[in-house]
Amino acid sequence: MDTKVEHTKNEIVMDEEANREGSSFRSEDDDFHYSDEEKRLVRKISWTLLPLIWCIVFVQFVDKSIMSVAAVTGLFEDTHINKSQYSWASSVIYLGYLVYQVPNNILIQRLPHAKYLGVLIFLWGVVVAATCVVDSFQQLMGVRFLLGLFEAGTNPILYIILNALYRRSEQSSVFGFILISSGSGSSIGAAIGYGIVQTLDYKNGWRAWRWSYLIFGICTTVLGVIVFFLLIDTPTSKLLRLTETEQAIVKKRTEDNKVIKSKTIKKEQIWEAFKEARFWCLNLAVLFNAMENGGMLSYAVILVQGLGFNSQEAILLNIPSGMASVLFICIAIYLARRSNQTIYTSIGMTGVSLIGLIVLMANESNGGKLAGYYLTWALTAAQAMMITIIGNNVSGYTKKVTYNSGLVVFNTLGNFIGPLVMANSFMVGLIVYIVGSVISAILLLYIRWNMLHINNQRKDQRLGEKTDPSLDYTDRQDVNFVYRL
Repeated sequence: MDTKVEHTKNEIVMDEEANREGSSFRSEDDDFHYSDEEKRLVRKISWTLLPLIWCIVFVQFVDKSIMSVAAVTGLFEDTHINKSQYSWASSVIYLGYLVYQVPNNILIQRLPHAKYLGVLIFLWGVVVAATCVVDSFQQLMGVRFLLGLFEAGTNPILYIILNALYRRSEQSSVFGFILISSGSGSSIGAAIGYGIVQTLDYKNGWRAWRWSYLIFGICTTVLGVIVFFLLIDTPTSKLLRLTETEQAIVKKRTEDNKVIKSKTIKKEQIWEAFKEARFWCLNLAVLFNAMENGGMLSYAVILVQGLGFNSQEAILLNIPSGMASVLFICIAIYLARRSNQTIYTSIGMTGVSLIGLIVLMANESNGGKLAGYYLTWALTAAQAMMITIIGNNVSGYTKKVTYNSGLVVFNTLGNFIGPLVMANSFMVGLIVYIVGSVISAILLLYIRWNMLHINNQRKDQRLGEKTDPSLDYTDRQDVNFVYRL
């Protein structure tokens, strides 16, 4: 009996030590050790980079989600589509995402990120603007597919830029910022959509949805030009105007995040990623999360309208959903930093979203259903933490690109499937999302156990000196690498 107790105590100690090393934000590279110079550098990077990233993610979200507003402002009548065709038009954008992933993986390692992304944004802006003149299901499918094709490179590029510019301990905040940008896009986009309905509906014979596409399309093309010239895409970008002291700090930060761009595609790193169980578990968790996101996003206004509100009220009532998303992400970031538990935080946010789904399905009052609908948007906070898992726990440039691309592919598949399961019955869709949330939580638990197990195995293997990041070792090859849980 005493032996068992002692063995249990040892396991607990190992788990606590692994948390301190692999998950705690209080390590030797964390912010309370930062020099004043490094704090100023981080502020310089953030104020130069993050406002532009907010604009990119904002227009990306709005350009995809205009469909939801268009659905109650004349799209069905003007394009002569039915509910099933609407589901396909909502989903086909993600087919474009999938088709472009392989060429994107090659181009992302060969081209300057800012120039490449600027061109993609300009092209998708042209497609959004062109959507204002479609008048059939076939034309709508075509522009939606092209929109997905040109948007597909955005997230992998942003992820790798943030991986390179921020320490691992900072990445839950910056990846959370991406999802906050998305959530604010929901609220602000709904407010702008309401304003367009109020002022431009039937203007010059055009319904409000056509004006929405034209206005946002023009704004997006302008943003593409700005990104081409002004986006920071490396830690040593000339746009940062680094001093000699800051250059030395950048070198130390690179030793922490272990991201040095390489134009060489290392097949062995791709194969290593594919052989890892956590790669597939994380991607499946992302898939189930994205299914719910895709369904809720595509049917957001229609779903709220079905609770007894008119089209304009339904648009307005979607403003709080974006605010709820932002609030949940902020809570998740706070909890992750305070508890040092990114994966548990992701599971907790998945649980909140699950509760929302159950309330939305089972509650009989419209007010209760609306509250449940708002709770479901905790899914964005769960997704932010899933992205952080990759940033914190994958090294090797090609391997990190592979993980990020896998996340985008499975996120795309989920968003493609999500609206389709809602097409015939909201109830069926909600049940599918509930089951998916449970499976997602189980998969995340396995990922945490797997990385904790490796941390424990490496305790006696670690070398006294830090690994040179220029060697481009993967997290499996580098015995000094500590997984953050």
